[in-house]
Amino acid sequence: LAQSGNTITDKRERTLFKLEQHGIRRIEGVQRRVPLLKPEPEDGLAVEDRAGACPRYVGGTLTISELSAALECLRQREVEGGLLPKYYYPSAGSLYPVQVYVSVRPGGVEGVEAGCYYYNPREHGLELLGRDLGLEEQGQGSFTLHLVSDLSAIRPLYGNLSEVFSHQEAGYMAN
Repeated sequence: LAQSGNTITDKRERTLFKLEQHGIRRIEGVQRRVPLLKPEPEDGLAVEDRAGACPRYVGGTLTISELSAALECLRQREVEGGLLPKYYYPSAGSLYPVQVYVSVRPGGVEGVEAGCYYYNPREHGLELLGRDLGLEEQGQGSFTLHLVSDLSAIRPLYGNLSEVFSHQEAGYMAN
């Protein structure tokens, strides 16, 4: 690899790295997949039209439709004629290293068993990672979002700036 220090500097290699979408977690042997609902029809809104579009929820049991709507603003979208998919929030180099994990409390979402899930933005679905995670002690909400940066998905292009860019991305996601 053409590298300077610990970063890839060759333009072609940087593009190839981006196309591999290292920010999407690949889980072997997923215990359970929970597909989320996509809005019908696809709205086709520009990214700038969706600012503040994520709904806010406080307590109670949610339906799968409500959970789907809450995570909709984090979903990956294909862009016609685009080399890379896009999201409704920016990411350094379109790498999207920040992954979303969802802890669902017992009885928190109708039809979804309690546990910790990886949110797959490409599929707009949840992938169960584990069930017994002490979720009863995690506050009063139906679910909790955890934003976790996979630094291996950004460090080869941004080196020491990777954590700064990941923090910025997480801030945009939470806004």
